Order: sequence, then structure tokens, then C-alpha cells
Amino acid sequence: MLLSQAIQQFDQYLSAIDRSEETRSGYQKDLTQLHRFLEERYNCPPYLEDIQLADLEAYLSWLKEEKGYAPASRSRNLYTLRSFYNYCYKKELVDRNIALSLENIKLPHKERQYLSEEEVNELVQAIDHDLIRLVVKFLYF
Repeated sequence: MLLSQAIQQFDQYLSAIDRSEETRSGYQKDLTQLHRFLEERYNCPPYLEDIQLADLEAYLSWLKEEKGYAPASRSRNLYTLRSFYNYCYKKELVDRNIALSLENIKLPHKERQYLSEEEVNELVQAIDHDLIRLVVKFLYF
């Protein structure tokens, strides 16, 4: 089966199980990009059963090296691949879910930044509405 046909079936499945339009759109974008990557790599339309683990790894590497995707964006693409291959495996379009073998992408841990007391006072003084000012003070304390 052509990869493009599998992607179309997957989108129909997502619609049938009431996934949001944003989810469907994101998955469609990610999978279309994978399709284009494989089409350029092999100079022909890719078949789902011909895609190997090395192809998916090369795709994720390409997202990092060539496209400059941040870890969070690459992680989202990985999640898309896993979800797509999980669907394909359950529908018996592939013999095994090769996406499960992909390594997780490490996401950097961001330190939380808090407002200083001076910044909070400046914020509170800029609020004209008494109730909102009270709520902001309450949340701060």
C-alpha cells in the first residue's frame, strides 16, 4: 500500500474517533512531511511496507539537522509516527510497529521563573479594577 493511502486512511480513522481538527491537522502535516522526505530520498512514491526503522531514524535526524526543529517539535513528530504505526499495525497494514523501536527524544528541563516582589507590586499597581487587583494579590500570596 502506498504511504499516502495509509495516511489518508489514518486521517479518516482520526475523524471517526472524533479527534480534534487541530490534532488531525498536526498529524497530517507531520505525516505529509515524512512522505515528502521519503519520496525525495528514494525518488519514487514510498510504500508503507518498504519503510524501515533506518528511514524513520533518518527522518528524525533530518528534522534536527536540516530543518532545525527543537526537541519538543521532534518529540511531537515521534509521537505522530508512533500513533500512525500503531494504527497501521492494528489494521494489519504492517507486520510490526517499527516506530516503537525509536528512541525517545530528550526534552530539556526548563527552570521556572517567578516574578520578583517588585515586579508583582508594579503589576498590581497597574491594575485598575479592584476585584482583579485583589485576585492577583491573592494568587501571589
